[in-house]
Amino acid sequence: FTSDNGGLYHWWIPQETDDLKYYKPNHRGQYVKDRGHQGNAHLRGTKADIWEGGHRVPFIVRWPGHTPSDSTSDELVELTDLLATCAAITNQKLPAGAGEDSVNILPALLGETRDKPLRDYAIHHSLWGHFSVRQGPWKMVPKRGSGGFTRAREVKPAAGEPTGQLYNLKQDPSETRNVWNEHPDVVKRLSAILEKVQNP
Repeated sequence: FTSDNGGLYHWWIPQETDDLKYYKPNHRGQYVKDRGHQGNAHLRGTKADIWEGGHRVPFIVRWPGHTPSDSTSDELVELTDLLATCAAITNQKLPAGAGEDSVNILPALLGETRDKPLRDYAIHHSLWGHFSVRQGPWKMVPKRGSGGFTRAREVKPAAGEPTGQLYNLKQDPSETRNVWNEHPDVVKRLSAILEKVQNP
């Protein structure tokens, strides 16, 4: 089981969006919010945002005789990985150029331990064009703001402020502390990955 990216009810709440000229508020969303529901748990943002609340979803596998029960995995996986994984399970060879973003995650499904991650990095994008790179505990966004429905979509940094966003998701999964200025080496490394993907 998995789901579409990010919960949505905040998007429909008047104080949470600038897009009311296009959408009407959903009062059921306000109802569940008032009663403590957190569709994205502790994660920042909502569907369409570049933050984790807009991308991170559960991935639950039940495969008796193959996937160990009561097990968890910290592997970084994406829905695109299902193509390469299903091909591996069924012993099919993908055509050249097919599923270039897909990684075979079968070892994770089988509970195999590895010295390094199956996926080196992940690229995400928001509805309005903010991109991010995740690698290990790090997540880098070369712009400020949500890039989606949550205010502020775009942020123009003042002099001396970070021009982008960098978070250590292991220490700060809610993305509350932007450490862009503190780790220029990480920003440079992740920026190079994004540049290579966007301009091969």
